[in-house]
Amino acid sequence: MISAESPAEEDEVVVVYGTGFGAVGAIENGVLAPSRPAQVLRARDYRIRIDGEELAAESLLYVGATPFYAGLFQANLRLPKALGENVRIEIGVGGNWSGPDLRLNTKKIATQ
Repeated sequence: MISAESPAEEDEVVVVYGTGFGAVGAIENGVLAPSRPAQVLRARDYRIRIDGEELAAESLLYVGATPFYAGLFQANLRLPKALGENVRIEIGVGGNWSGPDLRLNTKKIATQ
């Protein structure tokens, strides 16, 4: 669990949960997601921005249903190697982006 006491760090893989990510062809509405990955149909169209900077496409590892939950989705992403403190995070598809007020507790790794 990422929190102020346990922030995410640079180059770490994190999971962001949400709803309304789009259609998943193999799952009927209202049915629990299977234990195996079930990507949304438009997974390749999704993008992530950290403090306004769009991450490389390969940073987004998975966008799809959360196993064993009905209607809950997740985006698994690798944070950039250069990361600020408590960054703003946005997820988008097409021209639509999540709200600008979503923050992720992060800490910058001290360099020597």
